Amino acid sequence: MLQIRNCCPTFIFFLLVAMPITFAHNQKTKVLLPEQLKAFVSENMKQKLAAFDEIVDSLSQDKLHHASEIAEHYFGQGIHGNELSQYMPDGMKRFNNELFAASSHFSRIAKTGDTLAAMHSFKAISNTCITCHSTYEFGANP
Repeated sequence: MLQIRNCCPTFIFFLLVAMPITFAHNQKTKVLLPEQLKAFVSENMKQKLAAFDEIVDSLSQDKLHHASEIAEHYFGQGIHGNELSQYMPDGMKRFNNELFAASSHFSRIAKTGDTLAAMHSFKAISNTCITCHSTYEFGANP
């Protein structure tokens, strides 16, 4: 079995996420939000980024149950009728649903204790995040 306990989380992130992804040079679609909601979304995204890092760190230490819990808590929450969803274009809603499905799948795999499979399934979460953030950006209504 692959031993990753002594690997740096940044190295693992680079191998799993950064290397295989190339970005298209398209313009992003701006999603306009009220200023107060934009501040909430910004803070929420910072929390998700910290959670992403914690999952990578947990994977590097074979703490799969913890990685599973973090994924469920921060990425396993679909947007169903909350205030933000009324501003989201259909494509962004699809990405949200993909993120929900990917995090649920990752969580199930991580709970099996198979580190390599968990690392592989985590890539679906990161790819969904990267694709959505490459496609959309939030802006504030004037």
